Amino acid sequence: MRRVPHPQAGTEGAVGPVLDELKPDMARVGKALRNGLGNMPSYTAILSEEEIAALARYVAKASGGEK
Repeated sequence: MRRVPHPQAGTEGAVGPVLDELKPDMARVGKALRNGLGNMPSYTAILSEEEIAALARYVAKASGGEK
């Protein structure tokens, strides 16, 4: 069974917060991806700045943090 870092709303057993409840904006997601946060490592060694921006935009929109 693979580990899911962030649970979907109504589920449990993952490491990170429920992003659907937290609703982070793009800046917050981007900062976490660049610097790491808690148990989450930084992704700057494996993702380009463009990839970080795209992922931050996706997570923010999917979680309701950005429209």
